[in-house]
Amino acid sequence: MTETRFVACPHCQGHLLDDGNVESQVVACPFCDKQFQMPTAEMHAQAFADQPPEGQNAATSKTLTYVGPHATVKPWQVTTVGVLRLSSGILNIVLGLALFVFVLPLALIPLGVLEIVSAANLLSARPRFSESLQKLAIVEICAILTCAGVVPFVVGILALVWLAAPSVKRYIETLDSRVAIATVPLAP
Repeated sequence: MTETRFVACPHCQGHLLDDGNVESQVVACPFCDKQFQMPTAEMHAQAFADQPPEGQNAATSKTLTYVGPHATVKPWQVTTVGVLRLSSGILNIVLGLALFVFVLPLALIPLGVLEIVSAANLLSARPRFSESLQKLAIVEICAILTCAGVVPFVVGILALVWLAAPSVKRYIETLDSRVAIATVPLAP
């Protein structure tokens, strides 16, 4: 009987649970989608301490499985949208205050505040994802109707596209549950 062991992806350090049935095979990490060869039991015993990550229990499995609170690497799209929203939010507040004589740019101030709050969430260590991220992107796109709404328009389009990426969706799924379990498909 083979022992269950935890193996870290060499690319993103995501923890994978292996019961020995994929030993020496090439697998695809469920979080970074990069392929790597699973170590043999002997290689694992020599190179790694055979203990699960802190706070996690070993479990038996018939497949290679990821077990953990969330992926260790935030997708670049999440960070980029956060930085873009922060920049756009600051710009919208400054433009809204600078052009306060005109009525229409005043709508940029609340939009800027919402963008800064959303950016703070996306840039946090454990961001919370909800439908409000998509709704804010749609509001940013509608900002083109104001005279200074070009920047939020571009940020809104990028947010809709990048936050719908498969790697971001997998990341969101792992954040939504306390312990995520995802089966890793074997690489072709």
